[in-house]
Amino acid sequence: MHGRSDENSPFVVYLLTPSVCGARTYVGSSADFEALDRPATPWRRLRQHNGLEAGGVTRLASGRPWRMVAWVGGFPTWKHALKFEHAWQLGMK
Repeated sequence: MHGRSDENSPFVVYLLTPSVCGARTYVGSSADFEALDRPATPWRRLRQHNGLEAGGVTRLASGRPWRMVAWVGGFPTWKHALKFEHAWQLGMK
């Protein structure tokens, strides 16, 4: 598991893959405002995507359980995180 969060920014972009074999991946982003006093991590979103908490993307239900492969944090704004998410998604194709 690789993560990077240099600042106490709530904005994170993450990469998920199914726990079972498959070429499918998912790149998502999260604004974890509960983490303002510490580096943000996407663990809440992983629990949501795996159906353990409400709020996950329903189209990911077929790939459960998902596992976290990497995340990047420390974005100064939500817009920066979304731009990085989009670039990461394009790079995966």
